[in-house]
Amino acid sequence: MRSRTVLLSCLLSLSLGAALLVMPKEVAAFQCEAQVMKALETVNMTKSDMDSVKVMKYPNPVGGGQSCCNYTWEAWIRTKECSNGFVVVHLSRSCAFKQMYTQGNCQMSGMPDY
Repeated sequence: MRSRTVLLSCLLSLSLGAALLVMPKEVAAFQCEAQVMKALETVNMTKSDMDSVKVMKYPNPVGGGQSCCNYTWEAWIRTKECSNGFVVVHLSRSCAFKQMYTQGNCQMSGMPDY
């Protein structure tokens, strides 16, 4: 009976540990919102100009086998003006602004289009 209790405690600890490992990724994505909004302000875009925003984590191929720790964030914004394209804000792992550009049929003054 005691071994069953110890095993259950270990499994509970492992599952709690796994949940804690996932949380920082979610928190980091949420924390990038301020940096995304600050970047968009430079082109006079506000939340009312947006239809949707999706923030995604991308692995950074540089760094060999440390793929767990080498990644960047990208925010893909569909605007009301660009129904067939996106504004993309590229951020570092720590949410530092790297670049901003448009994709698809979306073109905005002062931003490169890819």
